[in-house]
Amino acid sequence: MRRIGKKWAGCRPREEYDTSRAMTNGTAAGNQPRPGQHRGGRNGGWRILRFVDELRKFVEHGGTEPEILFPGAGPPPFGRGARMRKRGLGNREIASKMLKTWAMAKNPSLRRHIPETCWYRPEALGDMLSRHGFVFLKPDKGGGGGGAIRLRILGSGDVELKTLKHTRVLKPGDSIRRVEQCMIPGKRYIIQQGIRLATVKGRPFDIRVHLQKVKGEWLVLGMCAKVAAPGKIVTNHCKGGQPMEPEEAVRMASGSSFRAREVTDELHACSLDIAKTLNHSFKGIRELGIDAGLDENFLIWIFEVNTRPDFKMFRYLKDRSVWRKIRDMHRLLQ
Repeated sequence: MRRIGKKWAGCRPREEYDTSRAMTNGTAAGNQPRPGQHRGGRNGGWRILRFVDELRKFVEHGGTEPEILFPGAGPPPFGRGARMRKRGLGNREIASKMLKTWAMAKNPSLRRHIPETCWYRPEALGDMLSRHGFVFLKPDKGGGGGGAIRLRILGSGDVELKTLKHTRVLKPGDSIRRVEQCMIPGKRYIIQQGIRLATVKGRPFDIRVHLQKVKGEWLVLGMCAKVAAPGKIVTNHCKGGQPMEPEEAVRMASGSSFRAREVTDELHACSLDIAKTLNHSFKGIRELGIDAGLDENFLIWIFEVNTRPDFKMFRYLKDRSVWRKIRDMHRLLQ
């Protein structure tokens, strides 16, 4: 095709396609959106929202709300962040923490590893705090520990409220108002049962497990313990968490090399089970970052699963070959 003046030889005349781009009240003329779609993109193209369709398939396959583990939980709201976005060669991001928790709870073998979780409501917060002693509140969508709040009942009966920036001691009657002031505006929050984590030198830690789907098979490419920075309520590497070899962290916490090997082997198997369970409900995911914790008895708890996981922390382990392997495989998904 060659250019003649300001026109391209061989192109259709503009009048042939002007009508398809004409917009009336934000909608393409003669091209109304199908359910589950919204208009987006620089040229007014349609971005397909997959969440509605995927949730319908999930429910048809028997997905139901676990009444005991997740009182008050239910399918996440429709809208931004509660959708599945296609990335790269088909990798999809599932933004909603509750949706992923709900899907994992379908698997009886995983249910015992999931802390009690529900949507934030003032009455639900009071109930869970009284039963568990301390809880975490998190935005349903978002990562990096942003917006996290920890509430803990003190011996005096007062409530300690701790965020990434400050700590306050509140009277029980004032706690709901203060909590809601700390929440990110416009974000829907979940409440998660607090778990007293095993510690390394007095600092709690959890373990990130990174998985990728290679040639149709899920593989655990690496594990990394994240030791919380002093005084922090989250272990995220971007919030000062210290990367550490997982077996070393468990050995230091338990004092037993045998226990360290036993726990990491169990976590490896559990992570593969999680990947297969989520993949059954959400076709197209190819990469997962699982945040798992160990309680004081070294039982495994699954806190969160990320479908767009950060893996910079692996760069700071002694064995950098793990980071290089994850990085190289990740690039294939972009």
